Amino acid sequence: SEMLDTLAADAPDDPVLAEEVAAAYHKLAEVLGSPAQANLGDQEAALSAHRKGLAIRERLAADAPGDLSRQGRLAESHIAMVGALQGPEAVEQARRALVITERLLALEPGSAAYQRLWARALYAEGSALVASGDLPAAKASFEKATTAFEALLAAAPKDASRLRGV
Repeated sequence: SEMLDTLAADAPDDPVLAEEVAAAYHKLAEVLGSPAQANLGDQEAALSAHRKGLAIRERLAADAPGDLSRQGRLAESHIAMVGALQGPEAVEQARRALVITERLLALEPGSAAYQRLWARALYAEGSALVASGDLPAAKASFEKATTAFEALLAAAPKDASRLRGV
């Protein structure tokens, strides 16, 4: 974490390094406290690392709003935040990811990568809504995510990541 903090301080003018640092913060967060896998059980440190990765990606996306890959990585950061949060803040992060992914799909409607990212954002929203107690809204999000994942799988039935999504 200290090494990443040092790199982040050195990276403001180097977008490639900054993206690598952001990705590393999110990976560190998974090791520290991801509820979806084995972890060290430090949810507070995990949330802090996720927030640092998100802040870097927000800056990178703001610096180049027309760079769709940066926008996609920002959506990934918002999705990552959902697993580290609970309640309204988790729902808000999922909805921020949805806004970004819907904009990406409007610009590139045939992009399987953006369709998958949109489906992941829908799934994250559903998960956040379940945790918040809004089961009807969660069901609607999960149904949309399932439909999106099924469409992706139909286009490439042997793709393991698409099958895992369904």
